[in-house]
Amino acid sequence: MVLGVGLVPAAMVFWAKDVSVVVNLARGLFMVACGITCPLAVLPGWLQRVDALLPMTYALEAVRGGPWAIDLVRLLAIMAAALAAAGAAVFWAVERHVRRVGTLTLH
Repeated sequence: MVLGVGLVPAAMVFWAKDVSVVVNLARGLFMVACGITCPLAVLPGWLQRVDALLPMTYALEAVRGGPWAIDLVRLLAIMAAALAAAGAAVFWAVERHVRRVGTLTLH
């Protein structure tokens, strides 16, 4: 799961060269929205809806909840595979673009 999500900022580095602010902002959002730093019940309603879209939330809930249900493991495996494929596709497309325009070596 994390690999697929991590490939998107990696692709952003290819494209924009310096995206440390964006990466830190996204990391902070994930830490809050996934329930790492605070309970999900105290989040505002709109952030709870965002939280429902993030697969790391389900992984954290499974770890905290004790024994893993087989359905949850299957759900996480499907999400991990889908995110890895999507992240790889984004990374590949951006890498191909920067190679084509000749900015891959400019960093």
